[in-house]
Amino acid sequence: MSARRAGLLSALLATAALLCALPGLWRGAMQADPNRMDERLRPPRARTLTVWLLPGNVDDRKLLNEACAAFEKEEGGVRVFLRTVDAQELLAQDAVLPDVALLASGSLTEPERALLPLGGEGEMDASGKSGGVCYAMPLWLAPNVLSMPADWLREQPTPQADSLLGASEPPQADEITAASLPWRRLLEEKGLALSKGVAMQQLMFTCPVSVRGELAALARTDAADGQAKVCTLSQHLARRRAGEAVEAYALMPCVSDHVRYAALCRDGQDARAFMAFLAGDAMQARTTAYGLLPAQGEAEPGDALTGALLARYRESMVLPNAFAHTAQEREAICLDAFLRAADPVETLLRLR
Repeated sequence: MSARRAGLLSALLATAALLCALPGLWRGAMQADPNRMDERLRPPRARTLTVWLLPGNVDDRKLLNEACAAFEKEEGGVRVFLRTVDAQELLAQDAVLPDVALLASGSLTEPERALLPLGGEGEMDASGKSGGVCYAMPLWLAPNVLSMPADWLREQPTPQADSLLGASEPPQADEITAASLPWRRLLEEKGLALSKGVAMQQLMFTCPVSVRGELAALARTDAADGQAKVCTLSQHLARRRAGEAVEAYALMPCVSDHVRYAALCRDGQDARAFMAFLAGDAMQARTTAYGLLPAQGEAEPGDALTGALLARYRESMVLPNAFAHTAQEREAICLDAFLRAADPVETLLRLR
């Protein structure tokens, strides 16, 4: 019995020693495996960047999707989660705020409740200020144009200088001027569809003094249909892609209330890098492909109309304050001024 007990005890001790040695043996085997990836070569763990989009009146979802994909490719390990929300969700008491908020003009009137100050005193940032503090950076905007059937322009007689702009240089061949616009056709029934907002003030600024009363009367009927349209550049280009034979006149002054802003909700390296990427040369140059104009950088025009708009807006761009009024309030202010034939420039300055 003693020999058998001794053998059993030896077996137990050997088993225990083997169990103690197994972890070391396993680590050695793994380290010696030539197929195992070096930890230093492993890709970094993915980081999520949360971005909330308040759509507003800017049609730029395709451009933003492109921007998110390009940023992920440039910043390895970052995944952008783009989600559409409204202002109520952003301002909710128990909201878990995103890293970045993409606002539109008038989509948020209390920025201090959800946004962090950006700092900086640049002129272009003036429209993103509230109480003297900069909360948002304009990225791009949609300019307004008067889009009308091309054959209306061919019917026009020699233009007369009868606009609020006064006498001007003779127009070049094929150039559309305020005085050469087909105002009689525009004021016919179903002739003109008016959009709300600052575009009304631009149209009042452009029109001849002799038709201001008729134009204001047309606005009272809430004209929503017409062969000619006061619309954004992207909407005009969509008409052309649909096969409509239309031409456009670039409305003056150079002002837009279709503006996209970037704002910071939670400070972080990835959030600031994303905002810098949107304002960078590569993304700013892409704006014209979507019927938009850059607010921070340069872009090459795709056609003569876009080129004319770029040149004008570079010289004297005016952006209404992003936080001073809701979109509905801004539209009401502009409509009231339009119907009273108030000075368009004064009205636009009031919105800054």
